[in-house]
Amino acid sequence: NHPFPVEHAKHATTKLLAENLKDDDARITKAYRQTLGREPTPGERQVATKFLRTQPDPTDAWAMLYHTLFASADFRFIE
Repeated sequence: NHPFPVEHAKHATTKLLAENLKDDDARITKAYRQTLGREPTPGERQVATKFLRTQPDPTDAWAMLYHTLFASADFRFIE
């Protein structure tokens, strides 16, 4: 992948983790609102939560989640 989205995913992660949010559920909501302008669906929230829990490095996991959101059709296309 091009370095541009990777760098921005890391930057978004740094900002998100610096915020005083109560838990990962609140962070997932914030990440979706920031990138897609909406809250995650229940299924998206479940997948994101499972993904975050299975990764050894939480910071890398959040960066990968942001990178995935940046690559999503919802991010790239306006309806």
